[in-house]
Amino acid sequence: MLGCLGDVGALTLGTMGVLGAAGAAPEPAPAPISAIGADGFQADYASTPSIPSPVPFAVSRQGYDASASPVTVSDTLYVTTRVRQPYPNQASLTPLTVALSDYLLSTDTVSGAANNSAEASPKPVANWVSPDRLVVGNSIGGSAYPVELVAFHYYMRAGKQVAAVKFVITDGTTTINVVVSTPTVSGRAGDQNAVIVYALPTTDISTLTNNAMVTVNAEVYPHVGAAASVLKGADVSRSREFSPRYFLKNTTLEAAPPLAYVSPTGNNSTGVISTTAATAKASPYLTMTGALDALQAAYSATTGVDGCRIRIMAGGDIALGSGAAVAKTQKVAALIVERDPDIAMADARLTAGAPRPRLGSGGTLTAPITTGCLIIRNLRVQRTATSAWTGEAGTRLEIFLDNVEFDNNAQASTMFSNSDGYIYGMTLTGETAQFVGPSGNGQWRVWRGVFLNNTGAVRNLEGYLLVGSTIRRTGSTDNNNGRIIAFNKLWGVENTGGPFGATGDGQACVQNVIEYVSATANTQTAISPDNSSAGASNILFANNTLAGFNDHGRSNHCYDEGATPRTTKFCRNHGNIFVQLNTKGDVFVMDGTRLGNLAFEYGVGCTDNFTQFKAANGDLVGQGASFAQQYAGLNPNYGTSNSIRNDPLFTAPASTTSGPTGGAGGGTYTLQSGSPCKAAADAVLPFDLAGTARPQSSRADSRGAYV
Repeated sequence: MLGCLGDVGALTLGTMGVLGAAGAAPEPAPAPISAIGADGFQADYASTPSIPSPVPFAVSRQGYDASASPVTVSDTLYVTTRVRQPYPNQASLTPLTVALSDYLLSTDTVSGAANNSAEASPKPVANWVSPDRLVVGNSIGGSAYPVELVAFHYYMRAGKQVAAVKFVITDGTTTINVVVSTPTVSGRAGDQNAVIVYALPTTDISTLTNNAMVTVNAEVYPHVGAAASVLKGADVSRSREFSPRYFLKNTTLEAAPPLAYVSPTGNNSTGVISTTAATAKASPYLTMTGALDALQAAYSATTGVDGCRIRIMAGGDIALGSGAAVAKTQKVAALIVERDPDIAMADARLTAGAPRPRLGSGGTLTAPITTGCLIIRNLRVQRTATSAWTGEAGTRLEIFLDNVEFDNNAQASTMFSNSDGYIYGMTLTGETAQFVGPSGNGQWRVWRGVFLNNTGAVRNLEGYLLVGSTIRRTGSTDNNNGRIIAFNKLWGVENTGGPFGATGDGQACVQNVIEYVSATANTQTAISPDNSSAGASNILFANNTLAGFNDHGRSNHCYDEGATPRTTKFCRNHGNIFVQLNTKGDVFVMDGTRLGNLAFEYGVGCTDNFTQFKAANGDLVGQGASFAQQYAGLNPNYGTSNSIRNDPLFTAPASTTSGPTGGAGGGTYTLQSGSPCKAAADAVLPFDLAGTARPQSSRADSRGAYV
């Protein structure tokens, strides 16, 4: 299993009992090694070793249990193989040095061996995937007001990506802590695939002050690691990174929000605001501006427009902004624009051009909030102009699109000007490169539950946090610390660049289907790849299904070549179905100092992986390989040909085939009966991409995104 934890059948976590595979295995022998190196993955024997097969040994580690309490972890690692000498002596082995299956940490204890490791367990990679800036009453979480995050760690194990998540809920005076240790499949509508989340259960917050801002943070505790390895959202100011989320607790507003209806046959002079839907609907406004101005006049002296709802009625398009732009008082919660719940989605449409609704201006926001917020939900939306959605000069605007059918109408311009976007369920049409890509004036911060059937030019998304989506013909322009691409179907990847390329620290690519269709060779996943100037650390790559042919859709992971030497470490590769897996270091570049990828060369942190073809220059895994790993990690199944596929038996693939011949795209990548990827791995996730439970017993899980 990931991190080589429990590969011999059992794993004890302090007093919490057995985690991982069912059934106890023999207790591993004391370590045969005499000393562990500073890099944590190489060790020395006292005399020249003979290692015909991996040798297990016991390790005692610091970690956390399901209650987020510190415990001692009893773990099992392996001596895997002897280490060769650097180029030009790669044909010769070092006399005493061996590689380990995974990193030993400076805080670990190994009986009989001197631990010189300087390494520490990295922090989890996590982020929020549910909206905030909402009005809540005496409870939060559960199905009414979901608070969800996705979280992964280098030492994922036994169907739990992390040991525990502690939700910290406070009004600044009173604090409520809730610990969650079991991940679940979110029930959020709009998800295209199963999204595995750590979710706050329905939580009583009646002891918190009414009509006050409530801050929700989370602390993510790894199975293995000390205090410095705990990820805390409170350590970062609000941004697209893992950071605080905000709600307004107001029991009156939550029970009866102010409503203003807008209709093409309404009247701004006679429109009525009411907390009773029938009353407000009987006297609608003609324009958004009329409704907004009325809400501002009614509530600016009390709660502002926080939690107010403008409902769009049937009968014709309604413009998001029209008439004079007047600043609106906003404090914590979003203004919500939504469809009249009595009509169908097809019966109402919001058009987005200019001018903008002005929110959060005039210094009315509650510190530390610095952004206005607009939620558009359960609506069809069409852009009618190239103008961006604009925040105030001194106050950014956050735009949440929640369960929308969005027609960008081929507007060749960015969405943003001093604003940022979050998507929580969207069918997208009429997209352009300028719309989906990065902007110097704003960010796409969350893409969740997006369906984009792009048949035109390749669209490179600003995919910082991309989950639960199905997207055709995409790449990614994002490469930032904290990025997560998980639980997606990314069909029809072309030769213009793949959806995941990582350098830096702390990124996750987990349980995706990535399908390459071009007749021109290129990569579709990369970690510190060809000619990169930066290394990578804490990169998590697990249970991905990749489709293509030979070097068409290859994965270039953990290189040390090009003009700049660099180091990759803590790069986890578990349970993936690769097309082709390549790496380059000292032998390839004929430079004995290029050993920055040596951990990956020796399969450190690599478990249960499968490749359909051998390396790009025909290299097989083995000592002295220039393009392949020296050792492929534990339990690999790697291709031995560049033309004959080591076939995973996908149900109906539509990727590039021999020739090479481009694929139609949109294939089905579940596994047929008899697939060599079935019942061939240990589980580190609880569910597959379809939401099916992954078997947790030893070697009962499947490689790739599906059981």
